[in-house]
Parts: sequence; structure tokens; C-alpha cells
Amino acid sequence: MNRIAPLRSRLLIPLLITLGTMSAARADVLVNGSFEGSVAPWTFTSGIVASSLGTAHATDGSSVAQISLNSFFGSASGTLSQSFVLASGGLFNYAFQAGRSEGACVCNDVALTFAMRIDGVILSTDLPAFDSSSGGSPVSTRLLTSYSGALALSAGTHEIAFEFSRGDTGFGRGPYFVIDGVGLVPQVAAVPEPSTWAMMLLGFIGTGAAAYRRRKNAVAAATA
Repeated sequence: MNRIAPLRSRLLIPLLITLGTMSAARADVLVNGSFEGSVAPWTFTSGIVASSLGTAHATDGSSVAQISLNSFFGSASGTLSQSFVLASGGLFNYAFQAGRSEGACVCNDVALTFAMRIDGVILSTDLPAFDSSSGGSPVSTRLLTSYSGALALSAGTHEIAFEFSRGDTGFGRGPYFVIDGVGLVPQVAAVPEPSTWAMMLLGFIGTGAAAYRRRKNAVAAATA
């Protein structure tokens, strides 16, 4: 009876479990960072309106979040945020892309501020690059600025937030932001290339098969 095949199965199962665990460890801890269909479960405060916008300029999926500041008069500010829970702490990589334009006159002269925070800690205050080629259309606005970095987080509940503000402006001025590809991924140890996994797997199978043959020969010799 050929018992090598069951032996291979016993060796494959732990390896596949390990690969699956490593893959799961890389899973994004945020939900809907590409804003597909809606911005939920992201929430936004009064002072801004955030909505999902389908556009060919999306960097992740086919939609972006468009953030408009309420009222054409005076100043305005608001926050787009999401809470998330970590089962365990560690180092995490964050990344996203953003852009902005102006709906009324494609003018880049309204005072604006932008910030990204996690648990209240500011990770960036760089204003996204202005897309003068958009023609004032959010659908045509490119996300010209990429952001990324790393930080340590503990187990428990956390919050990621984007903050927007606009200074005083006259009637008809409508600057807006677009954001996409918001991700927060745990750092993991380097994983061998597929070819390396294949060599490791062959080595495991070969070692197991050799051990099985030695045991079989020993039993045969003992009963001869």
C-alpha cells in the first residue's frame, strides 16, 4: 500500500495553514478604504460632506471619497474618521492618496488645512497637491499626492481621522478634496519567494518519505 501520499498530505496541511496565517496577518485593519459604493463605515462631522464618487482616477478600486466643505460663505471645518479594533499590537504601515481642486473657478487661493491623525497623533499635515487640469470637476481630479509611514499601535480600539478646514471665502468658492486607497496593514516578517516555498515543500516531502522508508525497512528486517 502506498503511504507516501497521506504523508505528503500531513506535511502539506501545516504548511498551508502557515501560508494562510501569514496572508491573514497582512489583512487591512480598516474597512472600505477605497470608498466603494459609499463612505460607510467612515463617518463625517458637520462642516463637511463626504460621498463616494466613481472616477477613472481612483487609485484603489473605482471610487474615491469626495470631501466638500459646507457653505460658500465664511470658514468651515470637519473630520472624516473610522474606529477600528486591534486584537494585538505591533507596527503598522499606513498609506493613502489625496488630491484637491476648486469647483467654481479652478482657483488655488483659498486658505485650506489638512491633517491625518491616528488616536489624535498627527501623522501628516501636508496639503494634497492641487490639480489645475481638473476643470473644476471632482470626477476629473487626480490624486497627485501619496502619503505613507509606519507607527506602533497597541491592542484595543483606535481611530483614524482626516481633518479639513477652509478659511473665509466669498460666494461661489467651492474647494474640495478627494481621498482614496486608505490602508493600515500590520508589518510582518519577510516571506520567502514562491520558488523558495516550493523548495522547502519538496525538502519536507523528501525528508518525510525517507523517514518512512527507513521505518518500513526496519520493520521488515525485524520480522524477517
